[in-house]
Amino acid sequence: SLVPVPAITDAGHAAFAAALPGVRAFNSPESLGITPDQLQVLDELLHTVLRSVDAAPGPARDGR
Repeated sequence: SLVPVPAITDAGHAAFAAALPGVRAFNSPESLGITPDQLQVLDELLHTVLRSVDAAPGPARDGR
């Protein structure tokens, strides 16, 4: 059966648009105290960690 896809309301779009500049500024290399090259390495390492955690065997991640 099909799973319903949640929709973003106009208010949700407005909240996202209002928050986006601050999120982008927070994620800039300068605000993190690193160079653009270091940011690229950090991004690659974080994605590697996320992939390995997702692939790791173990108990359910929902706490059960």
